[in-house]
Amino acid sequence: MDFLNDIRFTLRSLAKAPGFSAVVILTLALGIGANASIFSVVNAVLLNPLPIADADDVVLVSETIRRDIVERRSASYPDFLDWRDQNEVFEEIVAFANGSFTITGDNGAERVEGELVIDGYFRLVGAEPALGRAFTPEENLAPETHPVAVISDRMWQGRFGADPEVLGRAIMIEERGFTVIGVAPPGFVGLDDDTDLWIPMMMAPIGLPLRFLENRSTRWLDVIARLNPGRTAEEAQAEMDAIAARLESEYPNDNENRGALVLPIRTRCRPARKPKPKWMRSPRGWNPNIPTTTRTVARSCCRYGTRCRAACAGRCWSCWQPSDSCS
Repeated sequence: MDFLNDIRFTLRSLAKAPGFSAVVILTLALGIGANASIFSVVNAVLLNPLPIADADDVVLVSETIRRDIVERRSASYPDFLDWRDQNEVFEEIVAFANGSFTITGDNGAERVEGELVIDGYFRLVGAEPALGRAFTPEENLAPETHPVAVISDRMWQGRFGADPEVLGRAIMIEERGFTVIGVAPPGFVGLDDDTDLWIPMMMAPIGLPLRFLENRSTRWLDVIARLNPGRTAEEAQAEMDAIAARLESEYPNDNENRGALVLPIRTRCRPARKPKPKWMRSPRGWNPNIPTTTRTVARSCCRYGTRCRAACAGRCWSCWQPSDSCS
């Protein structure tokens, strides 16, 4: 009762001085809004910066499908190769996919997060290995021919005891022998925020059917690109529109109503990481990012609340529609 009486007294006091009340409410609103804006900038720039050097020149390249709305989708490996070979606006374009891997060896078994990547990945993000080297184009030419791996600094420190002779060491990944060729720089944990292992894209068959590399209709990859000096995201969008139209004409069975979307990478909306449910896990360990293949789950970005919507300027990253329309 005392609380209700306090509320009534407050409301009566505010009603007696409406001008003063309006000034107080407006001042509070402006103060809260300003602090929220400042925190958003500090969080993006200082507390949670993108793990990419010169990120203003980097864009996300996604496939789209035209239905009742235009929905964002992952890319297939054949489509990515055509994007890479036919564009003239990107200095570098790379594909990657994240998943979980089981590592075994003298130090026991360990489950780690990893990324399958194209050569050029470390160069594009500005994270060349501190020890050893990154992947070469030859290591991404044919499936399962180059079982090599780059490990994170924290894996090097933890699992390998910061052994300076780690290069050339053999490790078992998904029951397949790999050779360590590099150690990522300290603090770099990939584009998935928790990565300890990188292997060439062509080693995907250790945990996935070969069709993931061969079929144009199997869409599972994220793609980022660095613009050529002096080029803009708008110019890249125009060029990707032309490439997508050619692919739609050339491969109507797989690419009908398929387009491309180019966005500055700072618009990317990444919800907080959550453990993958059991139905997303492959029996052999690694699996692609399954949620991007269904419309229902693709819209789930909007349900992560105001942080997600603010990061995407009011639009859902998955379907690129106004957030309120797909929640």
